[in-house]
Amino acid sequence: MRSIVMGVLLFLLLFALVPPLSTPMTLTMIQSQSLALALLPFFAFWLLRRRLYQ
Repeated sequence: MRSIVMGVLLFLLLFALVPPLSTPMTLTMIQSQSLALALLPFFAFWLLRRRLYQ
C-alpha cells in the first residue's frame, strides 16, 4: 500500500515539474502545475499520518 502512495507522489512530482505535452497553452500548463503543487502537501501529510499511526 505504501508503494502505491509513493508512486502517486512521484507521479504528482513529475506532473508538477514536467507539464503534459498535450496542453497547447501556457495558461493550462501553469494551472496544471499549481494544481499538482497544491495537491502535494495533502498527500505528504496523509503519508506522514499513515506512517505515524502504523
